[in-house]
Amino acid sequence: MAKRGRARAARASGAPRSHHEQPFGRRATAVSLVIIAAVMLVFFGRTLVFREVLTGGDVLAAAVIFEQYADESLAAGHLPLWNPYVFSGMPFFDSMSWNAVVYPTYWIKTALEAIPGVDLPRLTFLALHYLLAGFGMFFFLRSRGVGHAGATTGGIAFMITPHLVGLAAIGHGGKVLAASYIPLVLMAAQRLMETGARRWVAILALLGGLQFLARHVQVSYYTWLIVAVYVVCDALFGGRERAAWPAFAKRAGMLLGAGVLAALLGAVLLLPLREYADFSTRTAAAGGMGFEQATMWSFHPKEIITFLVPSFFGLADDTYWGTMPFQQVSHYMGYVVLLLAAVAVVRKRGRDVAFLTVLFALGIVLAFGKHFGPLYRLVYETLPGFDRFRVPALFLLMAQFAAAALAGHGASVVLGEGDRGRGPWTKWVVAGAGVGIVVGLVVLLSRSAIADSASIALMAKHKGVEAAVLRSVGDRAAAMAVRDAGILVAMAAAAGVAVLAAGSRRLPALLPALLLIGVATWDLGIVDKRFLHPTRMEPLATYYPETPAVRFLKGQPGPFRVAPLGSDFSSNAYMYHRLESIGGYHPAKLAVYDALLSKAGLGNLKLLAMLNVRYVVGIEQIDHPAFRAVAPGVYEFLGALPRAFLASEAKVTSSPELALAEFGVDNFDPSRTAVLLEPLPGPIESPAGGTVELTAWGPERLEARVSAPRPCLLVLSEIYYEPGWKAFVDGTETKIYRTDYAFRSVYLGAGTHTVVLSHSAGTLRLGLVLSICAAAAIVLLWALPQASGRRRP
Repeated sequence: MAKRGRARAARASGAPRSHHEQPFGRRATAVSLVIIAAVMLVFFGRTLVFREVLTGGDVLAAAVIFEQYADESLAAGHLPLWNPYVFSGMPFFDSMSWNAVVYPTYWIKTALEAIPGVDLPRLTFLALHYLLAGFGMFFFLRSRGVGHAGATTGGIAFMITPHLVGLAAIGHGGKVLAASYIPLVLMAAQRLMETGARRWVAILALLGGLQFLARHVQVSYYTWLIVAVYVVCDALFGGRERAAWPAFAKRAGMLLGAGVLAALLGAVLLLPLREYADFSTRTAAAGGMGFEQATMWSFHPKEIITFLVPSFFGLADDTYWGTMPFQQVSHYMGYVVLLLAAVAVVRKRGRDVAFLTVLFALGIVLAFGKHFGPLYRLVYETLPGFDRFRVPALFLLMAQFAAAALAGHGASVVLGEGDRGRGPWTKWVVAGAGVGIVVGLVVLLSRSAIADSASIALMAKHKGVEAAVLRSVGDRAAAMAVRDAGILVAMAAAAGVAVLAAGSRRLPALLPALLLIGVATWDLGIVDKRFLHPTRMEPLATYYPETPAVRFLKGQPGPFRVAPLGSDFSSNAYMYHRLESIGGYHPAKLAVYDALLSKAGLGNLKLLAMLNVRYVVGIEQIDHPAFRAVAPGVYEFLGALPRAFLASEAKVTSSPELALAEFGVDNFDPSRTAVLLEPLPGPIESPAGGTVELTAWGPERLEARVSAPRPCLLVLSEIYYEPGWKAFVDGTETKIYRTDYAFRSVYLGAGTHTVVLSHSAGTLRLGLVLSICAAAAIVLLWALPQASGRRRP
């Protein structure tokens, strides 16, 4: 009582607050968590209370259709491994189209909704992962000695950073789920390096494994890069004596072991994905992504101004005129956040701030990608698996994490949590506020120049579009920049006042803490609200109506494929109606198929024939004897080959490129000649008199009854993908030959045969076994007694 009375008397007299005083009182942790949860509800309450959803970007384009297909397959009693409805068929589970079954929230949701009357809002677990991000940052900062109010500020700053919020809005929820683990993974890694306790190995492995299973490997990869940077900084800035280095090396080895164990826990997802990656457009060796494609989304240094004026280069729509092909999120970190981070850098000493400062700088430099070519190429060519990733701008997530953590340190300094007196940081706050005001005023006075620059950049990006239209867009982008510049001027002044007021020590401790948190939240929320437009989720049939063309196609006997030309080619609408399409949408399709379409071309009738295209849709008029109108907007292709047929001759070529070139040869007839990359075990003869009947046909299994009077080659219009697929002739496994660059064939002797092609989950099964073993190892590491005298976490 006497101590509290002295604190009240000191505040009343204007004396500085004691650095031991808690702004949130005795139950500071509970208060902090409630504040973070309240902020989450402000942003995501509509999705939880009114069951609204975010339907932008990839949500309707792919995610909900893939999810519906998975639910349908699981209800039928099998895990979907192959998707026959897009790009003439491609892996489903392996390609990350849908892997929710490997993540705990799928089973939690399934269990809860098995209770009568329980139906969770669609975005329940996405919102909870934002809460995990906020809570995780809070506990990470508390573990580094940051006060409760500072840790709360940092938690909110990371939870609602516009980049993370924008990812949800465009349907990239996997990135959000994985990013939410970053603070907790780093905290566990730091505690392991500090204590050497075996249980921290288990905790780190568990958190890292869950992050891998959250289904965005690139973010997980970057998280472990953050951990590696921490270990290097700890080695450089730790100030250890020579005798301490063996213990450091041992703990670093334990951390590496935890990383391996985390990867093994995620093996059920990582092994199939690793196998698929070798055949996808993400791998240059498979004919896919090289350095230039991998660095297309490089963050240009001049776009750093968006850290202060988020719409300077437009904002995530047709107004974006920066150097990247397009932009869907904002990389604004918050003016208040950056101001508080600067306070931490200039005022607070120690390894933690040094590490976060290095991390912030490294994240920005790596985000430059090709604009900082030598460094990024070194990383691209040196780090294992790094060449599978694109979008260097995603490295800004690393910088945004560091900025939020530094802001927590800075807020703690400003609020006097662990710091006596005002110190020399006030001049830096005044200077920072002045910089914001000056930048804002300069942008306000530069509207005409910005409009001109935007128009010129847009004309270079969108050749063929009328100049007047692009000038109008440029004017709109300039107006957005000026609007944000005005907000910057007001926010810089408000932030400066709020920070100085918080540091005055003349107000009751709670008021400046809430003021600082409120201004920081308001600052970020202004940008966040531009992305969050939740709406009621309508039935999928509303978004993908059954048009007369679709109704006609659904009434035709299969199997056959549809060639949707024009804008419909990149739509998964036909998958929703369970019509097999040669087009579709997926961010990482098979490289062999991508090359087939791009080099042979959709206008190549031989290719359409091989793809079993019976109908072409999306074109108003086709004037060609190979096509005839059969329904409104639907043309039948008269040259379509069956899904399976017998070839009369085989031609062996020395490379896949030469096989692909055959589609451009005038006298090449795919119905007669099969182009192979290796010789067959025997000759083939004319299939005259032979028959092929598809007796069973499904995503993971095709069965045909073949009558062959002579040795022959059964050619199938199925995309060649070696992993998982096996062929059996009369029950005996046989080889599948890569045919006509991208298709399959099976050699048959004379006689009547039953041919089965089936997809097995070999790699998935191995991954599941490894994941179960890793989970058991984690339990043992936690449960076994600790070494005598060792500090328990």
